[in-house]
Amino acid sequence: MKEKSKVSHLAIELAVLLAALVMLLYLSEGGLYRRYVTDTLRYVRAVVLEVESETLSDSELKTGQKLGE
Repeated sequence: MKEKSKVSHLAIELAVLLAALVMLLYLSEGGLYRRYVTDTLRYVRAVVLEVESETLSDSELKTGQKLGE
């Protein structure tokens, strides 16, 4: 009986370790999120006074964001 108990405890410990490893690998890859290279992107603080024209389209990521000029 003790032999079965040891085996089941070992199986549970291995399952927990495997799950933790999978989560760590998933998080290190960034999950489904893909970061774009933004090293050359700079932002300037400003206040928009008027929008003369705009061209918008739905984002390919299907997140509800709009892309455009």
